Order: sequence, then C-alpha cells, then structure tokens
Amino acid sequence: MTKGAVGQLTKVMAVEWAADNIQVNCIVPGFIGTPLIKPLMVDEKKEKWIRNRIPARRLGKTEELVGVRYFIIIKCIFLHHWSEFYC
Repeated sequence: MTKGAVGQLTKVMAVEWAADNIQVNCIVPGFIGTPLIKPLMVDEKKEKWIRNRIPARRLGKTEELVGVRYFIIIKCIFLHHWSEFYC
C-alpha cells in the first residue's frame, strides 16, 4: 500500500468512526534511508531530485519515527484507558 493510500484510508476511517468516538492516526513519513531507497540513491540525478524535495536536504532515519509512534500510543492509552493496543 502506498503512503498516499495509507493517508486516504486514515482520513476515511477517521470520518467513518468519529461518531463512535474512535480516533484514527497514521504515520506516513517521507523519504527514509532504508534498503528500499538505496537503488534510487545510486543514480546521481534521482538522488538530487529526491534531496531537493526534502526541506532538510537529507533522508530521514528510522529512529526519528520512534518518538511519533510512542506519542500516538501513549495518547491512546492514557486518553482511553486501554489495556490493549493493536498496531
């Protein structure tokens, strides 16, 4: 599933479930330095295009997403007093 599809699915689920007081969140990062993007970064032209689309001019790191993930999880647990959390 693409990032665009995840974003749209999240919006639809949020609207559909809002009446039941269910909040829907997602994390849809930009370009992250993973093995999946390595082939694109080999080509100098593609690498330049990618970096120019990123305000920080660098790829994100997977560890930079941890704080966002924990923020969402902790918010859900404390606001809704959940004993279980499903990802």
